[in-house]
Amino acid sequence: MGIVRGTAERRTVPAGAGALVLDFTGAPNPDAPQWTVPPVTPGTCGPVAADFEQWNILRKLAATAGWSL
Repeated sequence: MGIVRGTAERRTVPAGAGALVLDFTGAPNPDAPQWTVPPVTPGTCGPVAADFEQWNILRKLAATAGWSL
């Protein structure tokens, strides 16, 4: 999989391959476009009920297979 070209935007396939289209070999381009964006205040998602039963099953399976946990 590689870079998809020929569209209005460059996209990478898969999306995690962004480094393939970035050029880190030269100096930064001071003429590159700049955008003004509103500030962001990070926050939590609130309480989340966790269900670890599936993880406990995986842990037991790994221990049975000899993995040191």
